[in-house]
Amino acid sequence: MEPERAESVAPLALLAMRDAGAEGYAIYCCESNSPAPVRVQGYGLAIPEEASPGLSTARFRLCVEGEQAGILAFVFRAPVVPETSLAVLERLARTIESVWSLSHASGALVDLTTHIGRLQSQLADLKIADRAGGFLAHPQPNASLIMAHHVESVLNAHRFRRFLEEMVRDLENQIRERRLITRAKALLQDTYGISEEQAHARLRLSSRRSRRRLGTVAEHLIKEEYGTPST
Repeated sequence: MEPERAESVAPLALLAMRDAGAEGYAIYCCESNSPAPVRVQGYGLAIPEEASPGLSTARFRLCVEGEQAGILAFVFRAPVVPETSLAVLERLARTIESVWSLSHASGALVDLTTHIGRLQSQLADLKIADRAGGFLAHPQPNASLIMAHHVESVLNAHRFRRFLEEMVRDLENQIRERRLITRAKALLQDTYGISEEQAHARLRLSSRRSRRRLGTVAEHLIKEEYGTPST
């Protein structure tokens, strides 16, 4: 299963490119079914596949749990990569690698969640089977009624799925709210020519004054400008 692309990788790579004075960047994914890394993102001057006069590249491995999963490359209009630029990129490449790992973690989390669900199901099944076996070995009056209450009690304690469903709803709400806040900040920046930090401060001030959640304030601002916000 191909990992979902992390939205934050591209802006982080752009910041690294600009701070280091590079002319372009590219991110490659090392896929098991491909003999060569596959370019998945990039900006600016193309990364040369071979040595090119007047150009130099800095390449960094992107690893997930010790295994290489991608490559981050920057290109410079210089015969060699400047040492000061290399120092900047080495620091930021590790930050980008950490974010890159997030986009590859979903598969492992799915496997872990599935395994926990199976274990909880097995445990519930064992509790029910153990109690039923006890009644079969030593019959007693109203055993079936007692057993029905026992099964209901065990299944009521089996809350893992409900916990995950609540977590999913909470995360979906957080993602929707974050997208609204990002869009509202961009709107304020374009309208008033202010920085991202200043736009965020305006939203927070409005949130405190109105005693509403930051996402609610952002959604109201977008509705005033566009009618209905897109999610």
